[in-house]
Amino acid sequence: MVRDFDELLAAMPAHARERAAFRAKAILDRMAQPIQHVRQEHANGCAIAAIAMVTRLTYREVLAELPPLIEERVRGNGLGTMFETFQALQRLGYAVAPEWRGEWGRPRPEWKPQPVGNINIAEVTVPGGGHMVAVLADGAVLDPAKDAAPRSLAEYDVNWIAAVVPLG
Repeated sequence: MVRDFDELLAAMPAHARERAAFRAKAILDRMAQPIQHVRQEHANGCAIAAIAMVTRLTYREVLAELPPLIEERVRGNGLGTMFETFQALQRLGYAVAPEWRGEWGRPRPEWKPQPVGNINIAEVTVPGGGHMVAVLADGAVLDPAKDAAPRSLAEYDVNWIAAVVPLG
């Protein structure tokens, strides 16, 4: 039975260890860079742009990494669910720690969303439905549908917010 990460790495074939180490180093190198605003390139590409911001990848790099079904949805109706967004982040080497407006189908009394981590992704309600944004630790929001000027989290009706943490 594997007891810790070092044992897990030791049990992996050499080529898998090298690939995992290379990917982890690349993720950590990117996370050292300052977060940049990324504008969505498709009408429903807000999740791709928000993922690009929190992972420090380009919009095109995120799109290229996603399974074809999700890419089709982005070009059409968007990612659709938070679970697809979380799955995309996991595929890119990140974990999420979310908090929701409601618990078990019931709204939380006096929901006052705050950043959960240093880098966050959130779904907010806008006219026409849900919209994804990147949120910094200080509550500054980078909105992929707007210019690069940071906005306040208090300006948005937040459905959920999740810390984004590299797995490397």
